[in-house]
Amino acid sequence: HSVSAEHGVIVGDTPRDVTCGRSAGMRTVAVATGTFTFDQLVETGADHVVHDLSRTDEVVELLTA
Repeated sequence: HSVSAEHGVIVGDTPRDVTCGRSAGMRTVAVATGTFTFDQLVETGADHVVHDLSRTDEVVELLTA
């Protein structure tokens, strides 16, 4: 089965991940667990930016709201 890009989500920790997801037409979640700060990831225009994935339930809620 194929999945349309608008139904997909890319989760990453770099601006390049956000760019990739947006280029593909996907929603993006940036996670500030790598070398980029929360504020730097906000500047990328990601749909959602979180500090970490310790509260996965909150991330899922963001994506399904």
